[in-house]
Amino acid sequence: VTDASAGAAAGAAAAPEGAAANNTADDAGGVPRALAEAREKAAAGDVAGAIEAYRTYILNASETAHARIELARLYESKNEWQLALEQYEAAREELDLLEATLGAASSLAALGRFEAAERELRRAARSHPSNAQVFATAGTIAFRRGQYDEAAEALKRAIDLDPDNGYSYFY
Repeated sequence: VTDASAGAAAGAAAAPEGAAANNTADDAGGVPRALAEAREKAAAGDVAGAIEAYRTYILNASETAHARIELARLYESKNEWQLALEQYEAAREELDLLEATLGAASSLAALGRFEAAERELRRAARSHPSNAQVFATAGTIAFRRGQYDEAAEALKRAIDLDPDNGYSYFY
């Protein structure tokens, strides 16, 4: 059960009106108003307001994977790793996005569930063997575990794949 789905029953009566508001695009690029509002609140630093706006949007929208990833990042900014993980997993159920898999791996590692994080990273490496971010994430998680040889190997692979990605150079 995802965090957003927990309140679905309570908000079911309001869903048709909310769904209409979510599906109405604003004038800037066809982004639904509710999603644009969530993004504006996040950009303004109103994390609590943005979380609530994302949750409302997710309850009423048909395509939510990208919004769930954005919501997961807000939860990460508050060190709410379990809630972030739930959103990444829900996003991945909707669309098998690499970003959701890497986010889930990072959240699992932050929760101390390193074996599960490594499974996610192996899955990502199999499906995206040339993606530097996969190996950069694997390297940072190995580094946090004190597995410095593995971290160095993964980060070197990330740098070889994308020498311009500065993230890999920090470890």
